[in-house]
Amino acid sequence: MSTNSDAMPGITLHLSAADLEQLFDRKLNEALQPIYSKLDAIEEKLDAIEEKFEKLTARVGVVEGLAAKIPNMEDDLRSQD
Repeated sequence: MSTNSDAMPGITLHLSAADLEQLFDRKLNEALQPIYSKLDAIEEKLDAIEEKFEKLTARVGVVEGLAAKIPNMEDDLRSQD
């Protein structure tokens, strides 16, 4: 058996530009699918982080509102002197 590439038969495909583009797109999408899946997982995690951040921001607002209602102890001590 010869390993010379000249002796090996070749395959010739006759495709239109549209068919070739479709073939490339399909193969590219197959190759990129693992990356798309990872990006989807990252997006879900970012959404969860954003929700937690919004909840924490709301809590900070509540705490700041309560802190504003606490009387200033320095003013109270000075008034007693």
